[in-house]
Amino acid sequence: MTTATVAEADAFMSTTANLDPGQLTKCPLWTAHALMAHLVAGAAEIARNVEAFNSGGAEAVPPTRALEEREAPFHAMAFDQLRTELSENHDRMSAAVSKSLAVDPNAVTPWVDRQMPIAAFVTHARSEYALHRWDLVGDDDVSNELLSHPDLTTHAVLALGSALTSRAQAAQHAKPGGVGASGGAPTSDSLVLTTENQPDILVTLEGVSFNQDAGEAEARSARGEILADPAARLLLLWGRMPDQPGRIKATGGPAQLEILRTLLAGY
Repeated sequence: MTTATVAEADAFMSTTANLDPGQLTKCPLWTAHALMAHLVAGAAEIARNVEAFNSGGAEAVPPTRALEEREAPFHAMAFDQLRTELSENHDRMSAAVSKSLAVDPNAVTPWVDRQMPIAAFVTHARSEYALHRWDLVGDDDVSNELLSHPDLTTHAVLALGSALTSRAQAAQHAKPGGVGASGGAPTSDSLVLTTENQPDILVTLEGVSFNQDAGEAEARSARGEILADPAARLLLLWGRMPDQPGRIKATGGPAQLEILRTLLAGY
């Protein structure tokens, strides 16, 4: 990849250089080939969006295509071709984002069902590379370093927010009576994800946010506290569990872990 890349992208490309495309990953039902197609499609969709924004502003941006639509052409490609496509589309995305931010560092573009700061695409791409590299190789030193960057956690909380609990929300809506119906984690359940020297994160059915009561031990213990290192906490936010379970400690026992599993079921 070119100098336009970031450490997370370089690490991902190095990891996939000699990978069997049929290898299973930590994403259920995804092989390495499917994971690569997902990343290529994401970079291409961001580039498509921001290039249109650069040409004609927010009004010129086409609707964001669903995952199935934008990934379909890439699922048909050979793995080596996908790696080339990822490099090219990453550079295309980087160039479009850089051009936009040079004009307006605070530029915002329509994306899916929300308004997305264009600068956030950079951190989102870094998050995807680091996370999906972990999906391929698990808890190695490189993954732990990349996933420990505080700005990736900040992006997950501020840019994704309610999306991180979307599966739990959908499950509640699907129950008879809708949100608040009995079974699973009710809307009143919440917990706090704690990492030393970093802000606490409050997790509820409505989403995740930085806990304003982070300095109050009583507030943390009342809600239920999960302690984890920075990389393990980011994995939890994205609905994953580190290979080494001892990296996470739960003060509230099995009931608290059930809330964790229900609320952060994957994104």
